[in-house]
Amino acid sequence: MSKKYEKYRHFIFVCKDKDCKKAGAREVERAFEKSIKKHQLGKSTKVFECTCTNRCKEAPVAIVNNHWMVRINPDHVDQLVQSCIDESL
Repeated sequence: MSKKYEKYRHFIFVCKDKDCKKAGAREVERAFEKSIKKHQLGKSTKVFECTCTNRCKEAPVAIVNNHWMVRINPDHVDQLVQSCIDESL
């Protein structure tokens, strides 16, 4: 892993391929970024865009600390972030 990412303890990958985009992946990504700021996790958590995860029928899809999140509603992202981050502490 690149040294510039070594400082992060938590990784969020948001699929931004065609089906996930149509299902609202951009809004989900924004919600993750907003939640990270809200919980002051910016120094330990990084959001990445990724290509197709082959779970198109469950779009939008994200992976948070090795947990698959499917059919994500942006309104529930804050709760997802908090539970996954708490679980990994």
